[in-house]
Amino acid sequence: MKQKSTQILITLLLSVLIVSAGPVCRKSFPAPSGKWYTKADSNGNYHFFNDAVSTGPVVMKGISMTGFETGTRLSGAGAGYWLFQPQSGTASDSQALVENVMQTLVVDWTANIVRIPFCGSAWLQNYKLTGYGAFSNNPISYRDWIDTAVCKAAELGATVILDNHLWAIGPQSGTSLNVGMEDGCTGINNIGGVNSCAPHDWYGQYTSNRTGKTYNQGDDSGVWQCAIANADGITLENALRGINKEHFLNLWYELAVRYKDSSYVFFELFNEPYQRLSAAFGKTYGDNIPDGSYNWADWATLMNDAINVIRGVGNNNIILVSGLDWNYDYLGNETTSNTGPIGTPSLLKWKAVQNIAYAFHPYQHGSCCGSIGYSSDLSKTDPYQSAYCLFPPTDKAGNGLASFSQTPIFGTLCDSSGYGTTVNKKSPPCQWAPNAKKPGQTTPGLCAGDRDTCDGLSYTACSAASLNWVSPSTGGWSKYVLPMNKYGPLVATEFGTFDCSSPFISSFLSWCGQFGVSYTAWALWPQNSGGPGQGACGYPSIMTPSAGTSDGFGKGSNNCQTLAGCSALLQPLSFAGPLIKADIKAGKSYTIPSGGGATTPNKGATSAPTPATPSPATPSPVTPSPATPSPVTPSPATMSPVTPSPVTPSPATPSPATPSPVAGAISVQLHSASSVYWFAVAVIGGSDTITKLELEDSGAYKASWAQFTSTTWGYWVFNAATALTMPVSLRVTSSSGKTAMLTNVITSLTNNNLINSGVSFSGSTSPSPSPVTPSPVTPSPVTPSPVTP
Repeated sequence: MKQKSTQILITLLLSVLIVSAGPVCRKSFPAPSGKWYTKADSNGNYHFFNDAVSTGPVVMKGISMTGFETGTRLSGAGAGYWLFQPQSGTASDSQALVENVMQTLVVDWTANIVRIPFCGSAWLQNYKLTGYGAFSNNPISYRDWIDTAVCKAAELGATVILDNHLWAIGPQSGTSLNVGMEDGCTGINNIGGVNSCAPHDWYGQYTSNRTGKTYNQGDDSGVWQCAIANADGITLENALRGINKEHFLNLWYELAVRYKDSSYVFFELFNEPYQRLSAAFGKTYGDNIPDGSYNWADWATLMNDAINVIRGVGNNNIILVSGLDWNYDYLGNETTSNTGPIGTPSLLKWKAVQNIAYAFHPYQHGSCCGSIGYSSDLSKTDPYQSAYCLFPPTDKAGNGLASFSQTPIFGTLCDSSGYGTTVNKKSPPCQWAPNAKKPGQTTPGLCAGDRDTCDGLSYTACSAASLNWVSPSTGGWSKYVLPMNKYGPLVATEFGTFDCSSPFISSFLSWCGQFGVSYTAWALWPQNSGGPGQGACGYPSIMTPSAGTSDGFGKGSNNCQTLAGCSALLQPLSFAGPLIKADIKAGKSYTIPSGGGATTPNKGATSAPTPATPSPATPSPVTPSPATPSPVTPSPATMSPVTPSPVTPSPATPSPATPSPVAGAISVQLHSASSVYWFAVAVIGGSDTITKLELEDSGAYKASWAQFTSTTWGYWVFNAATALTMPVSLRVTSSSGKTAMLTNVITSLTNNNLINSGVSFSGSTSPSPSPVTPSPVTPSPVTPSPVTP
């Protein structure tokens, strides 16, 4: 009895000690309303919910920041990157800069979520920032520095993802190529002549409140050791080397306690875990291991232990689990018995735990295989770029050829040197690309996407597959990631291209729209530098290189000393950036489909329908709108502890697949990814349910009245065997047998606004089609392993 009483006393004492401190904010403000939780819809697919935000599922759309997580070792550049105001001796000036950046993302870009990558070891040691030495006499703690961004987002009503992006890592155990596994720093990366290997893993002295132990005694809290040592991140082997797992769990304990009552803070446990054979130290990387050899058991145990630590302190915040293969793969090799959780659900030891989501990072690996363009987007129709560099042109020896075409960065030509080829499983699912070619192919048109599944499919078979992206049989994202939405919402916490091209982004945004997938685009990177060969286009940045006054380090941070200056600085980088910004602005709601896969367009009064369709690789360009900051009214909630999410929220009711009838004249809207081969139209109005849609053009389909196919996601689709010729007329038939003739209603593929035809089922109400007030255009919808700053 005495022993039992002692255990109860210890438990009570621990429950008293675990008190949420909350973020340290520079001023008080009302916290965002409500609390975030996950719930399965009527089809068994999970989404995010917040009853104070919406009665239905909410799609999180935003940006991944850079700057807090890394920097040159042994310098004041750590934890700030371009976010410092180095000419100031006051840390508060740099904090104001961070706040202006966050406000620009949330207000100008209308992001409802922002990802904040951070260094795990710097958090534990609570590194003292000096800002290039500018405020070395009055440093700010690393945790308070991160909270500058967290608090500003919360003040504006947005959510953040705290992403454990990396930690300080010491040299790998071996020094020989492919002898053993890569378990530490490879010695390959040098920044400013400084080796990126820390003296040891998880550098920095700290005392853990979880274990009561003091670690790394003698390490200096004022020395920055967190660098992108391997360019590719940190391996699963390093996370498990020595006592590293103990550090990892200590980190998540501290974060869980600090943000226990802050539902608007999501946790991303481990950025891009991967496995690879050892490097020739300082010379070259080792080989990737086959996906049938992934250590799924250790992966699952590490994730499960971290989840248990977080939930063990009473923290019910959303937790993001990351897949293997640089946070992409949840399947592995399906032909082996060693598969990931898609094939072996028993790996998900946490299936009964609430509020778990799944992160993934789709990148286009190939780069500069075709024309990009400077003032106009050539990539969307280029024979090789429009197939996502899956079939790059090669020389006689089979080596890939760079296009050396112009890019949106003045004076920069596109060079693929230093990049690998596009990986099949990280490609889109099947879709017909009418402009695409393989090397040596004379007639354009091929089935683009995961080559293991799509290559060689006929036009008819590929078109059928493109209308069935919900099936893993279509390959790519739908095979290696999508099935995980049966266990939690999906969040692409990074994605992008390495050459400024748009087709991959356009297709990915369309896929996200179809399945209600959330994202934080990579990355906020308004610098002039990038990857090999093409400057800023050589890195998946969605921001233009800084064009304002330099801060002395070429990073333009001075411009963000004012909100107006920051708004002017953080503009989208063509040609992918405007697509992303337009998609973020288009809306965050998701309509649960009745058919189990796709969604119907959002018919809200303030935004255009959200495209929810597999798009061909020929999207229409989207022109970015000028960024005009507008005031954000804080929600009325207070910064008091919130109650954990409900256990069994009521199920959502699926909406009908057909849009509700709207009285009056018939309006139509052309899908922004439509081409002369793949033609998708939404039809709204007419005071009756529409049962058939037909078209004729002035060319091959003149007077033919070819019939569209209806879909569950609100658009009617026509797959043309021969290119359509504008203008196009439509014939609409209602359920009561009435017809309406919309003569020459669609005159251009570039007009994606809602068009009032002036015709109803009872006859004409106006002499000719007239445009409705334009709605925001919603775009349709990236390398060796993603290079992270």
